[in-house]
Amino acid sequence: MMALLHKKSSLVIFLLTSLLALNSCKKKKDSDPAPGNTGPTLTLSKAHGVEGMSLEITGGTFGTTVSDIAVTFNGVDATVISTTGTAIQVEVPASSSGAVKVTVKGTTFSSQPVFSYVNMTCADFAKLQYSNFTITSQTSGTINYTVDLKNTGTNPLDLTHATIQNYTSADNKYDNSDNAAGGFSMYIVNGADYILEAGETIHVSHHANNLAGSYLIVELKAYVGNYVDCNDAKQYIVTAK
Repeated sequence: MMALLHKKSSLVIFLLTSLLALNSCKKKKDSDPAPGNTGPTLTLSKAHGVEGMSLEITGGTFGTTVSDIAVTFNGVDATVISTTGTAIQVEVPASSSGAVKVTVKGTTFSSQPVFSYVNMTCADFAKLQYSNFTITSQTSGTINYTVDLKNTGTNPLDLTHATIQNYTSADNKYDNSDNAAGGFSMYIVNGADYILEAGETIHVSHHANNLAGSYLIVELKAYVGNYVDCNDAKQYIVTAK
């Protein structure tokens, strides 16, 4: 009889211990999910770009707490802007081309995609060609126009500091004294972070104000690196008002 009671007591204790262990594991799993660090393949919204641009990383389970997430670009810390749990928005830091590493709560994803920095030269920018220049509307003080810009080169173009500059002229010549009347400039793409891929074309709309001459001159201009002026990469469109 005593042996039977001992067996029953042992069985009860075993079952209670098992239930407690399962409950503990369940609570830990529900409240503190660990990120997958082997299976998911992380993906970048752009494989190359420039410092300061916003980039999205997807392909894993990251959680919804920004402070739990660390991202580095070739070993340099990036600012994590936001997370939805399945997508992270980061600001690209000043670094060099290399692997993008994502760590969540101390666990680093084994998939580490490579991000390449665009180092545009004036020779690259010279490959930006225009076409289909069209005046869409015109008043005595403003011309609104559209133009297609195509990257005919083999390298991506950083248009962050590229501008369209407008001048007016009494004739259809650029390099003479009357070409600077009413000149002003605008960024080709409003906002930063725009990378024009090789072979890609963008359609932009701009305007020219304070017109004083009979002809409109539109100049494409860029700064690369530490705002080095691409003087040898200017292209012009000259059209009658």
